[in-house]
Amino acid sequence: MVTTLITGVLMFLLVVALGMSYLIYVRMRDLQQELEQMRSRVEMHDDELEQIESSLSSVDL
Repeated sequence: MVTTLITGVLMFLLVVALGMSYLIYVRMRDLQQELEQMRSRVEMHDDELEQIESSLSSVDL
């Protein structure tokens, strides 16, 4: 009787842990997709970098 109860509780905890692991996996996958979208928006090309460098070099500090 006691071993059956302990086994049931442990099985329940295992299912909860697996569910939480799956939710974390899904969230990490979503965050990776968001990161890729942000990278594509922030991506700079050589000519843009050169323009920024020239603008910064013209500023007197």
